[in-house]
Amino acid sequence: MTQGSVKSELVESHLEATANSQTGQQPTEHSHGPARALAATFVAMFCLVGIGLWGLPFYYDFMVQQFAWSRAQVTSGMPSANC
Repeated sequence: MTQGSVKSELVESHLEATANSQTGQQPTEHSHGPARALAATFVAMFCLVGIGLWGLPFYYDFMVQQFAWSRAQVTSGMPSANC
């Protein structure tokens, strides 16, 4: 691109934005902010809930061996803790 074409594109986009603001129309470009916020929320919830619910069974065997608890005692701890 030449410098003149870049400059003319900038002028056109500025004129379009000015015209839209004067007529009350919204710009044609869409913001990705809400979609990113929603995606970040899902990732955070997946990490918090997923690690809490699906990560704990990894430690069941270690708790049974270290504390000499039965498997039933270890697995009943999760519902008891959520009350």
